Amino acid sequence: MLTDYSEIRKIHKKKFSEQERAWCQFFRDEALATFMASFIKLNKEENQTIRILDAGAGDGILAYAAVQRCLDLGYKNIEVCLYEIDKDLIKLYR
Repeated sequence: MLTDYSEIRKIHKKKFSEQERAWCQFFRDEALATFMASFIKLNKEENQTIRILDAGAGDGILAYAAVQRCLDLGYKNIEVCLYEIDKDLIKLYR
């Protein structure tokens, strides 16, 4: 794995449960994000850059799993663009 995602998940679980209900936010768990990312299939080209857009990034778990999947497939050039309106969640990305 890239890093231990569990620390971000702990912060998220403590801080955002009330807001999730108020904003109708949905946060998938790491196992589901990994399963979803397992469907990524790419035709590898030398020095290809993979670009990932997560338009409702939440706590970033799906983008994290997608990057990990691309790394596992042997890609080295990966760019990620996350969009999120929740300022508290954005702080987790830094």
